Amino acid sequence: MWRQIETSEEFPYLVKPEAARFARVARPAYTGGTARFRAPRRRGRVRMMWIETLASGAVLLVGLIALSVIDIRTFRLPDWLTLPMIPAGWLSAVWLGEPVSWHVAGAAIGYASFVAIELAYRALRGRDGLGRGDAKLLAVGGAWCGALLLPVIILVASLAGLAWALALHLIARRRVTARSAIAFGPFLAGGIAAAWLLLKAGAAP
Repeated sequence: MWRQIETSEEFPYLVKPEAARFARVARPAYTGGTARFRAPRRRGRVRMMWIETLASGAVLLVGLIALSVIDIRTFRLPDWLTLPMIPAGWLSAVWLGEPVSWHVAGAAIGYASFVAIELAYRALRGRDGLGRGDAKLLAVGGAWCGALLLPVIILVASLAGLAWALALHLIARRRVTARSAIAFGPFLAGGIAAAWLLLKAGAAP
């Protein structure tokens, strides 16, 4: 708002001889009122984002726990539970405002990489190593965490599986060989959970 300054006593630091006779007068009451309205709105949005993130994480956690228990008991990862979690990861990315293309690419790359390892192992050793269910579970990890976190998932799962094998050998006195059957699903599930937490904590791209 512009108005004429009548006397130098009103704004002595503005009015000088031969100076301009107009000055812009701020409206602090209006600005302050706007700031007061914006602050609760921002706090409400942050609170809603936390609720959405927790709800999304709960869905992922329940699915991973269920798959881990089934894999430990049966050495199988059922399609009826694994496959729906892939589009669920994409929907979660949309809901939380994340780049969906990276999550779609993560599912495709995760599945293709484990299938390639499975086929290569079978060609070299003449027997199965990784199961196709593990490839689908890694696709779940890519769908929920994105393509860039696939190495984190595989690294955490591999280290956890190695630690478990060493524990069986050293503590349980169980001999673990290349032919020993070990459910890899729970370790992959742990890697997915760890990568997802990194993503939500902002420690990963």
